[in-house]
Amino acid sequence: MANAAALNRLIKEVAGLKEDTRKLLARQAAAVSLLGTVDRSTVKVGKEVNFVATTVAKVEKAVEKLARAALVEACASRKRKRVEEEEENGGGFVPTVR
Repeated sequence: MANAAALNRLIKEVAGLKEDTRKLLARQAAAVSLLGTVDRSTVKVGKEVNFVATTVAKVEKAVEKLARAALVEACASRKRKRVEEEEENGGGFVPTVR
């Protein structure tokens, strides 16, 4: 359960990063329109913001994969426990491999 809570916090933090990145992109676009010209430093900042946005998207995908893996593991763990309990009680079907 601690892993799930940590993953939930991480997902929320990534969502916050996405929102911050979106705000940065909006501010950069507003600055460019106010200036009317794009100088090299603005282009560099734009590239850096785009890099951060791409990185945040990759982190978000990785966190989603971790969350799915944690969910699958939790389900598998419950299933293993249920099978073990059934085997101990002698009430479960135990497949044999030939």
